[in-house]
Amino acid sequence: MKPSVVNQLLDALEDLIIENQAYKSALKSVEPFFPPQARGRVELVVQTAKNDPLIRQTVHQRFSELRDKSVDESLERLLRLLPKKDAS
Repeated sequence: MKPSVVNQLLDALEDLIIENQAYKSALKSVEPFFPPQARGRVELVVQTAKNDPLIRQTVHQRFSELRDKSVDESLERLLRLLPKKDAS
């Protein structure tokens, strides 16, 4: 396995985790503006979205194409599958 592929994969995963945390933080920062009955629901909304069958099926299908391949081929395909980092 090429070290450059591993580093690219780590960079892509790091970017996804940062983006995930940014979305959660953004939701929490606007939560005080929600109606009182909706406050404290950010985690519930995120969990509900994560459990959405369509979202789960779509992601599972995309990742199933990576299985049962050589490690190098799986990693190369994974890198093409992951979103590209914004230049901004």
